Amino acid sequence: MPREQGDTAEIGVDIGGTFTDLVALNPATGGLVTGKVLNSSLGLAAGVSAACDEVGIHANEIRYFVHGTTLVTNLLIERTGGKIGLITSAGFGDVLEIGYSFRKGTFHFRHEKIQPLIPRHLRTEVGGRMSTKGQEQEPLSETDVEAAIQYLLDHQVEAIGVSLYNSYTNPLHERRVAEIIHRLDPHLFLSLSVDVDPRIGEYERVSTCALNTMAMPVFHRYTEELSKKFPSHEGIRYMHSGGGLLTLEEAKLRPIQLAKSGPAGGALAASVIAKHMGFQNAVTIDIGGTSTDICLMRDGEIQHREIVELEHGVPARIRSLDIHAIGAGGGSIISLDAGGAICVGPRSAGAVPGPACYGRGGAATVTDANLVLNIVPQSGLLGGNVPLDRQTSIAALDDIAQKLGTSAETLAEGVWAIVNANIAHAIRQITVQQGTDIREFALVAFGGAGPQQAVGVAAELGIKQVIIPNHCSVLSAIGLLTADLKVFAAQTVMLPLEAMAERAVQETYKKLHQQALERLGPSADAKIISERFAGLRYVGQWHYVPITLLASETPDQLYERFETQHEILFGTRIGIPVEIVDIGVTVIQPRERDLTAYLARSDWTVQEEAVENTRLVMHGGISAPVPVYARAALSSGAPLTGPCLVEEPQTVTYVPDGSVGCVTPEGYLSITVGEAVKA
Repeated sequence: MPREQGDTAEIGVDIGGTFTDLVALNPATGGLVTGKVLNSSLGLAAGVSAACDEVGIHANEIRYFVHGTTLVTNLLIERTGGKIGLITSAGFGDVLEIGYSFRKGTFHFRHEKIQPLIPRHLRTEVGGRMSTKGQEQEPLSETDVEAAIQYLLDHQVEAIGVSLYNSYTNPLHERRVAEIIHRLDPHLFLSLSVDVDPRIGEYERVSTCALNTMAMPVFHRYTEELSKKFPSHEGIRYMHSGGGLLTLEEAKLRPIQLAKSGPAGGALAASVIAKHMGFQNAVTIDIGGTSTDICLMRDGEIQHREIVELEHGVPARIRSLDIHAIGAGGGSIISLDAGGAICVGPRSAGAVPGPACYGRGGAATVTDANLVLNIVPQSGLLGGNVPLDRQTSIAALDDIAQKLGTSAETLAEGVWAIVNANIAHAIRQITVQQGTDIREFALVAFGGAGPQQAVGVAAELGIKQVIIPNHCSVLSAIGLLTADLKVFAAQTVMLPLEAMAERAVQETYKKLHQQALERLGPSADAKIISERFAGLRYVGQWHYVPITLLASETPDQLYERFETQHEILFGTRIGIPVEIVDIGVTVIQPRERDLTAYLARSDWTVQEEAVENTRLVMHGGISAPVPVYARAALSSGAPLTGPCLVEEPQTVTYVPDGSVGCVTPEGYLSITVGEAVKA
């Protein structure tokens, strides 16, 4: 869509493992412009600049800038954050190393514990102790603190995390440590557990604090570079894992909240689309260049979780959309395991060198397989800006196929099926294996590779309906533009459920509301919505179930809702007393943007013939010509009969034989999955 120069724009930028997606909205006209570019080897900020150039946006035209990024996720998984140290209480220096006692697999007898986030020589201990009731049992040893800080400075750390035992009950000692650090070196990055996660659970709290500390130096440098290049007058907002936006200041203080920033915008947008199409239950899949992100919507609500594990046994206790990621994307590398079986992922070719078909010496990938099958056009990706060499793809797959005694084409078809099976298995883990029948759910697919695999994934799961939104390749960036400002604050209380109505608990809720409001930084006349939560568990349990509180709800009514939720999650109602572990408040400043209005097509140009050409596509071992439709030329209500392909500049939708679909009045592709697809 052409864009008038000089218009002010609102932009959403989503940086994944391979591509940078940008969506620009003219709020006066509702016009939407999209861009997608390969990530730059010069850095993430350079990729954002390239995406802006792609759509003709100048920095001085940006009025509102929203950003989702995998930066924090990647640097924590790869442990490429800053060199950091830890100050903790005497006797607790090994908590990070001890971690959890359980193995990743029950019968994995050769399991090796992962290396701690901070090496032992950079974990220091100081005297001082708070009780579980918040009373000072031993004064803080400031001599120890000064010695610990100087030791860490001598080891040239960039950041220090402070997590003292029982500090969630009384932050006095941690605050004092922070004062001393600022006095000795005001330039050090500093993360306090009482600011990041002031809740019970020693390992979860110190792990979250350490992860936050590790992310700080790199994230600060990135945001400073980005803010200089794009000085939006409203400031850059960052998508956090819980599906809301943070101010720059809040994101820099708590970058761990961005651990699931990248996929959150897409999950939000896909859930809105599913409800608009009449589905209260849906599975959303975002298949990009590096990974597939899966999210579940049940009864109109996206599922949340309280702990995110970026690596097995390394928890980040942040309120997050319940998004599960697996290494299955367009850039996932095809290989053979030790037994000679085909493996797809989790390693990815990334943007550089990229798939073999990019001609940069990359390995065979899923994109190469789909190019060999002719699902992906030889004319290339991103409107032809990334040309693809099918012969190189055939050669790369043939190297593997020869070891199996088969052809590149047969291997490619097997890869397509394996990717579908891998994604379906991951979906079953969070649905079927937890007692949820998803056969009546809708599957909303997006991301650059999502429409290529969606119908095959649905067939594996017995799902009958697939929805492919408009602008599906950049849907995560669109979701950013409609997200609300949102901040969550929580505190451990450890009280019987009957105490919920007591004045002290209500006063704590008010205090948390005020804390969240200050962190939100709303405008003076902003509309504010507040939601209250409680983490409940049966007395004697360790893990708790977060429950959203309803207005004027009695403890008895809350008990009944807790038991109902416990039964849904774990299949049991025990009927014994319940206690409150944590209470929390989410403060929201809604943007009140209608995503479906922006996504709905308004530029219908009905043509007599929407078929561009035909391509030979292999399915079931047979290569046959299938019609290729230009999505922009399809009119509302236009039927789609598989096998067929629907192309748009940034992706292609594959409708296999046996499936049928149509174009909805909004322009979405609604596909009914046929029984023959899986076979």
